Amino acid sequence: MVTIGMRLFLIFVESCILVATCIFASCSILVFAYAQVFQAPLNLSNGIADSHEPQIAVSGNNVYIIWTGFGSGAEDQDDIFFKKSSNGGANFSGTLNLSKNIGSSFNPKIAVSGKNVYVIWQDDTGNTGNTSIFFQKSSDSGTTFSQTINLSNDTGFATDPQLSLFGSTIHVIWRDDTPGPDETFYKRSINSGNSFSESLNISKSVDIDSINGKVYAIANKVYIVWTEGNIDEGRTSILASASSDNGATFSQGINMSNNSAFADNARVSAFGNNEYILWMQGKFNEGEILFKKSSDGGATFGQTIRLSDSNNTSSNPLLLASDGNVYAVWTSNETNKVNVYSRTSLDDGTAFENVKNLSQGTFGVSNPAIAGNKSTIYVVWEEENPEGSNIAIRKSSDAGASFSNSMNLSKYSDYSSYPAISFYDNKSYVVWQDNVNGMDQIRFTREN
Repeated sequence: MVTIGMRLFLIFVESCILVATCIFASCSILVFAYAQVFQAPLNLSNGIADSHEPQIAVSGNNVYIIWTGFGSGAEDQDDIFFKKSSNGGANFSGTLNLSKNIGSSFNPKIAVSGKNVYVIWQDDTGNTGNTSIFFQKSSDSGTTFSQTINLSNDTGFATDPQLSLFGSTIHVIWRDDTPGPDETFYKRSINSGNSFSESLNISKSVDIDSINGKVYAIANKVYIVWTEGNIDEGRTSILASASSDNGATFSQGINMSNNSAFADNARVSAFGNNEYILWMQGKFNEGEILFKKSSDGGATFGQTIRLSDSNNTSSNPLLLASDGNVYAVWTSNETNKVNVYSRTSLDDGTAFENVKNLSQGTFGVSNPAIAGNKSTIYVVWEEENPEGSNIAIRKSSDAGASFSNSMNLSKYSDYSSYPAISFYDNKSYVVWQDNVNGMDQIRFTREN
């Protein structure tokens, strides 16, 4: 018979064992809590050398991931690799080499609409001394892919591809120096990538460069922003152009920044007839994060709102809009460290809540990314630590009013960097680049 005293003694012994486990084995309770929230990270690259630049897209139970890695064929150049999961990221299929050509392929982007998967990248195959923008599509959820299409198809240097989807229409932009200076070029497909329109020069900047373009499409509206000016001298502005006919025609560029110093890294998003633009502007070591809103589809804009609230250099702006809520994220340099900050608007970008320091670190952060919907937001970033770096994530379930504690997604790795995140059905999916024992790998985890 077990007496009450014996039961109390057994409880005391179990408690001691639990405490000892936490002290001498890094606390298995914390590991269990991590396993409850996120699955153990998967190594997707599996020995493909120099795997980097991961990108992710999720639709239904399908998770699609692409990255750049060193090809194993006779060309010995970087290629674009693809992997798919059909069960929400529990496991993945074999790796496909999408580019598999004699040139070097890099800077990939991916987007998904239903069963259609679209991939673009930068490639120097067949364009001696320059690069082109290549495109592939899958109509069967990533099982097979079409032949490669050269979208830029000119003699110049085409770089920095970006894409946005709405329904069956694909909108692609890139930077191209074929006219002489760098310009922002645009191309669209209105039939799910079966064919594309002629290239359209959006910036038409003539004697100055246009770089760092971004594109966002919603319904029949297409919004494009870019940096324009004398890059070498640090005198640049943010320009914006809009289309209300699904990309058939675009308005003349509007100067958002109207500054005499430096402006860069513009981001654009939209909801309904509202367009939102976020960018970094200022002199060296005095950058700030600025925001503008248009309520008439990009025809006119309201007053500029400064979102950053310190005299430190703020940069790396990110923007997300969903059902009237607008979320801004950026990094700010402080004494011997960098932190991630966020600010939320609950009224279509008219006013913003107070600034929140998400990282609150003692070292530094870089490469933030954001995903979510109207009420649920995830922010992920690369965070330095004494041994290297890790991937940290925080979640808000109340539209940015409060955030969960920071969680280390890559706790079993040495040096983790360049996270990308996707959000689907109230779950987050994260991919990043890991360096373990000198080898770069692609890691993935999902929220359980």
